[in-house]
Amino acid sequence: SGFRLATGFYLDDLAAEVRAYHLRHAPRGYAASLPPLESPKARRMAERSAGDAIPMRLRRRFEYTQFVPSPDGKHVAFTTNERGQLRVGTLELESGKHTWHATLGHRLARLENDLHPRVAWHPEGRTLAFATELQGAPHLGLVSMRTGEVQLRELFKIDQVLDMSYSPNGAFLLMSALEDGQSDLYRYDVVANNQRPLWRDRFDDLHPAFWGEGADFIFASNRPDDTLRNDRLDHPFPANLDLYVGNLNDDPITLERWTHTPEVDERHPQPLSQEEFTYLRNEEGLNTRLGLGWRDSSIVAIDTVVRYRTFTQLRDALVLPVPATNATVHGDTLWVATERAGQTNVLPLPMPEVSQIHLQPSVVPKAATETLPYPIELPDWSRSWNDRQIDYRNYVFEREKNTVAPDTVAGTNLEEQVKEWGRLTPRNYRLNYALDKLQTQLNNTFGTSFYQPYNGQVNAQPGLGNATEIRISDVMDDRHIVGGYTIPVNLSNTFFGLAFLNLEGQVDKEISFQRQSSARLDAGTGQLVETATHLLRREWRWAFDEVRSLRWGLAARFNRDVIQGTDLFSLTADNNTGEQLGLQVAWVHDDTRSPRLNIHHGFRARVWAEYFVDGVGTASTNANGLTTPEQGWSFGTVGFDARRYIPLVGPSILALRMAGDWSIGQKKLLHMLGGTDNSLSIAGNANTPVDPDIPYTYQARITPLRGFQNNVRNGANVAVANAEIRFPFFFNSAGKSDFLKHLQAVAFADVGAAWTGLHPYTDDNTFNVVTVEANPITVTVNNNREPILYDLGFGLRSRFLGYWLAADWAYGVDDGITLPRRFTLSLNFDF
Repeated sequence: SGFRLATGFYLDDLAAEVRAYHLRHAPRGYAASLPPLESPKARRMAERSAGDAIPMRLRRRFEYTQFVPSPDGKHVAFTTNERGQLRVGTLELESGKHTWHATLGHRLARLENDLHPRVAWHPEGRTLAFATELQGAPHLGLVSMRTGEVQLRELFKIDQVLDMSYSPNGAFLLMSALEDGQSDLYRYDVVANNQRPLWRDRFDDLHPAFWGEGADFIFASNRPDDTLRNDRLDHPFPANLDLYVGNLNDDPITLERWTHTPEVDERHPQPLSQEEFTYLRNEEGLNTRLGLGWRDSSIVAIDTVVRYRTFTQLRDALVLPVPATNATVHGDTLWVATERAGQTNVLPLPMPEVSQIHLQPSVVPKAATETLPYPIELPDWSRSWNDRQIDYRNYVFEREKNTVAPDTVAGTNLEEQVKEWGRLTPRNYRLNYALDKLQTQLNNTFGTSFYQPYNGQVNAQPGLGNATEIRISDVMDDRHIVGGYTIPVNLSNTFFGLAFLNLEGQVDKEISFQRQSSARLDAGTGQLVETATHLLRREWRWAFDEVRSLRWGLAARFNRDVIQGTDLFSLTADNNTGEQLGLQVAWVHDDTRSPRLNIHHGFRARVWAEYFVDGVGTASTNANGLTTPEQGWSFGTVGFDARRYIPLVGPSILALRMAGDWSIGQKKLLHMLGGTDNSLSIAGNANTPVDPDIPYTYQARITPLRGFQNNVRNGANVAVANAEIRFPFFFNSAGKSDFLKHLQAVAFADVGAAWTGLHPYTDDNTFNVVTVEANPITVTVNNNREPILYDLGFGLRSRFLGYWLAADWAYGVDDGITLPRRFTLSLNFDF
């Protein structure tokens, strides 16, 4: 409506008017070369085509950045970008077959630079070189076209490669590279794997190319003259480029200026022969042109010798019908690279006859002070205002009226009034923290990152309560202090935690302290015991790249069991303490991104191992019947968790997960299979007994298995697999309703097993044994129940009042019997 009120047009009509305006000012042949994309079908076809010269169907998920023909004209090298993952490939023009040679980086949701990999062909076409950035360092890749082998080399003492060109003999590369924010030309020796700068100054040196078979090279630069000087002042200089020529055999190198056109920007020079070259010519107000240049001379004077003056002849070879990012002469055809529908499009144009271009008049740049051939009288836009009117074009606020301009002295030299220029004075950074996050919400999970003690209860949950997290960070986001607490409604399972993170350098460091309290009834005596668990952890993380890291840490755990005084016996009972020391190691891979809540793309995995040894205090014997392990016992686990998210139609995805965990050591971890994490129901399944002969010390809930209650199976080992199809109801926008915007339908399937022994089908599993005691007779029944459970179901997901709610309806299948449908409402996110 705003466009209609301001312009009188609907948005579609306004867009048509804008398109027609630009087409009227476009060069001749623009509409024929790049037809307008007036329909979604036309845009989809344009996204899959790179032009008639490239016989390849493009993939819409790739951004094709460049196409470079080989010297023999049989192949084309191209590069793609997919959310930061770069690929280098070649295309056979005759057969249309393409080959991928290198895949670099990972697909991530991050800010990217617009510098794609630069490629250069060996003069004989046997090697393809590409330069890119990996892990923050520039690398050079060499692809053997005969064997397909790729060599990656790190480039030192430079920050980034902007462009490069092979020498005529293929022994070295001439690079335009950045160091400390300034671009210069470098000579890179392919065999020795080193480079050296030809000079160092503050001017831009771009698009180097070699002449014929010699050591002469041409490049574009915005330097004011052809004198090489160590000029590193921070004064501004023009952005337009001129063309310069040098020779690598000169020591020191001297430059010769071949063009001097302050109002024209000249880029991408390409030698055609020993005398002629082409370039792209851009001038404000004019269309992009392909220029042709060559060196010429004229007689200046004749005395004892004939004196000549050399200069460069410049001609406009062709007015390009489209805006061009690059132009390459490929035989008798000119390949013009342009942008169309977000992709690089190659437009083939016939190359004009060079001999005919020589007959055209010279290109004379228009002077900046040139007067117009006819007088123009500009209209008077001034307007007089009375006392009741306001000059809204030159309004002055009251506080601005108090500012008095300094008096100027007549006859003062204007150069003396120029403000002195000074550099910015660097100052040391002082560490300063600010509030980064403050969050309070309802939660029903344990706050500690360690396992809960096993206390004979199979449905141990802290209960719904208040969870608060406070984070303060420094300005550079390198150091963080995180604190939090959880207070359940029943006030019996409180949590407190404090952590300090130092993210400076490649190794991240963290130290944390956690305290978790819980109340339970002892299985041996029936006494009320309050357990306080303290965990001190020191962790290090070594990042291999943006997605992979190795994490290791040391942990100390201290438990204190306080027997509550409910009777005379409990008042005289001694408290019990225990401690553990351990080592934890984990390998993590995570390249996922989240375009929506609960919608992910990519792959994530974690493989871990941990081992703990009891301390000296754990050896004390509890005479009151409390379960206390003996001295020297150990505890540990080995496990993995891998998740893959595959895009389907629109924002919908297929989410897959596999996870497993195995107990090692003399103490065991009780895995209770079934149910859903963060469930709002705490009902357990006591029908599956826990083997009393196995020294379970800690417990963990293994989810999801949504068709069953918690503890439908238990054991020292566990494995689960899950699959979900997540389908948002609204692909685009659902208005202002946050609930409708994130509303999703889910179809899922879960399968899992928990067991004791070597595998789920061993006779050691207690779920195959049923014991019935009727004094004085005890009956034990052995059966062969199917240890593997699975379920099928559907559900809904959305965010309501700031909380992610998951409602699931599932049908569990146990030993071939389909159980009644089970409904679960939880605060669970992802799996």
